[in-house]
Amino acid sequence: MDGLPLWLTGLGAMMLASWLMVRLLTPSARAVARRRAELRRLASGLGLRYFGTADPAIVELLPSFSLLGEGYAREVANLVAEQRRPPRLLLFDYHTMRSHAQDGDTRPSEYDYSMLHLVAMAAVADGTEVTPMRLFRPDWFGGPVGVSDLYHLTFPGDPGFGSYYLFVGEPREGVRRMFTAPVREAVTNWLQSGPKPVVEIVPGWAITFIETVVTDKDVAKRASALLGYVAGIAKALGDAQPPQGQAPTPATNER
Repeated sequence: MDGLPLWLTGLGAMMLASWLMVRLLTPSARAVARRRAELRRLASGLGLRYFGTADPAIVELLPSFSLLGEGYAREVANLVAEQRRPPRLLLFDYHTMRSHAQDGDTRPSEYDYSMLHLVAMAAVADGTEVTPMRLFRPDWFGGPVGVSDLYHLTFPGDPGFGSYYLFVGEPREGVRRMFTAPVREAVTNWLQSGPKPVVEIVPGWAITFIETVVTDKDVAKRASALLGYVAGIAKALGDAQPPQGQAPTPATNER
């Protein structure tokens, strides 16, 4: 026989293609270990503690925010936090599985895919009044896909801020009053290239998160920037509270 049968050659090609696809889509153990080591070094350099992969029950202990309600098979990994109890500054990887199935159907399917976010959280000063909300930067589609009730706000003397960012949260007057000049300055202080963070404010916490991948070689730089970013927002929220009883200026919807 001068060569392999055609069917055997085709089978070999299919097996090779499958192997390459798995290699491309599945993070290697080396990439996972590299990411873990980078975040461990970052924690040490910042005087924080690296806790590693957290017990799934920790998700129930985190303050409620939008990301925690999405997907299934939720996992917190590479947890970094302050030594104090309770910590007031945290960073972690948040992995979920998502489905393209119809709304309400969370059963696994062949269309499911994984999502990884890098999340940073900072506690705001005790007693700080906040209005729960989310803030998005526009993307190629004009706004985040699948997010409803988006609106713009106007800020006297700062028209560019309100016309650029997209908000979700009610009442809008409360959101606008919360975004004093120091808070707006803190929000715009993201200078990193790559994915842009979502900002979310919930009672007691400022939260930011970005989409990421296990193989991100700049994860330590991005994580450090995210920690500084959310800490700046939390500080601005606590430092720049408007005087009690100040009447809010009505916000306008400019969509």
